[in-house]
Amino acid sequence: QQGLLKEGENWGVVTMQYVEPDGKEKGYAEMVKFKPFSPYRPDFDYYCQAREHFDLEEWVDFLISNMEYNPNSTSFESLDQKLLFLTRLLVFVEPNLNMIELAPKGTGKSYLFGRVSKFGWLSSGGVMSRAKMFYDISKRTQGLVCNNDYVALDEVQTISFTDIDEMRAALKGYMESGVFTVGNYEGVADSGIILLGNISQDNMDEYKSMFSEL
Repeated sequence: QQGLLKEGENWGVVTMQYVEPDGKEKGYAEMVKFKPFSPYRPDFDYYCQAREHFDLEEWVDFLISNMEYNPNSTSFESLDQKLLFLTRLLVFVEPNLNMIELAPKGTGKSYLFGRVSKFGWLSSGGVMSRAKMFYDISKRTQGLVCNNDYVALDEVQTISFTDIDEMRAALKGYMESGVFTVGNYEGVADSGIILLGNISQDNMDEYKSMFSEL
């Protein structure tokens, strides 16, 4: 159990107990049991073998179900619509893939990119700096793009940047080539950049400029 906890972030069920020592020392809490949620390693060979027992539509429904959505919902009107929905998963497996998703509130943007994988980063509003996203010169530490499969900027219309020109230049270079330069430091990363914006239902029209609200 100690070895498991040293590996980094882990999810599990923890049992704690309060210890009250003799004398005047203060009591303290200690962990006496840890049961991990996922103590196994994925068997990809078995996964591929199981795929052979599903046809395309069944497998698509299976994937959507594992995203915590109902594939039989009236929201999905066709197989093409389901496949389009599954494109949200591409950033989990494809390096340096950049996406922008515009939709009304309550359509699952924040949930998916913030909860489905622990290997991504969801930033909800606030301030974003070049140091936090790419490289911090003073601390000599790499930023979010170096430690995640993707960095999603949620409610991108509300996010402010410490230096707009600085961030614009860094994003343009990184989103094109996966390389960024901060001072004398040149870094390479695989993280994709996702921009998530809330727009009104009336503006959900492919024949209009859906970017106008941003």
